[in-house]
Amino acid sequence: MKDGARCILLGGSGAVGRAVCERLSLGGARVGFTYLRGKEAAQALCKKHPESVARQVDVREIRALEQTLDELSAELCGVDALIHAVGIGETRPGSERLGFETLGEIDLAAWEEILAVNVRSAFFAVRKLLPALTAARGNIVLIGSIDVIKAVSAPPHYAASKGALRGLMTALSKELGPARIKVNLVAPGPLDGGIGRAIPGLLKQEFLKHSGLRRLGRPAEVAAVVAHLALENTYLTGQVLAVDGVL
Repeated sequence: MKDGARCILLGGSGAVGRAVCERLSLGGARVGFTYLRGKEAAQALCKKHPESVARQVDVREIRALEQTLDELSAELCGVDALIHAVGIGETRPGSERLGFETLGEIDLAAWEEILAVNVRSAFFAVRKLLPALTAARGNIVLIGSIDVIKAVSAPPHYAASKGALRGLMTALSKELGPARIKVNLVAPGPLDGGIGRAIPGLLKQEFLKHSGLRRLGRPAEVAAVVAHLALENTYLTGQVLAVDGVL
């Protein structure tokens, strides 16, 4: 894809989102991204990459999300790629210290929150940007988790949300293929930042035993794969790409 590709990224202030913004910008793209609480990170990205545009929005609020997407699309004069990097891994304060939430600890509010952030926002973002993505014959990149293809420990509501994201990707790749829109999902393994911080230490050690590279991944390594799919992909669609360092 030529320099100046127009990319909208949901969730640009988290560890992976920041890395994706950086990689897209280095690839010559113009990036419009959203954030919720990471105002300082968003400001730092825009200062470093003046061609970037940031908007604060709670993706759980669909009307606000759709308005924000309209604004970003207008600012960029179109959309060549949509990247969904927004996500939460836990809904209980302090889970990163206490370990994964268990079945009995997940109430209705927690279930609805994690599905709203991790899946519902992706569905409505694609629907809102479909005309622009169709015009561009663009790319959609969803960021899932390694638990969608491998049996690993994860909070039940988180695993369900990422499994639903994979199903959404598969359905969209079939429906949008005739419009030449490519839809893929990147499935990172445990990382040394972001949601990966909530993984209990013993589980990290167990992962390292089975890792071909014997280390956790880095957000920048996930970002490299995401950026390639967003900026360069012309034929790959309907695929889950594991980025987990395991043989």
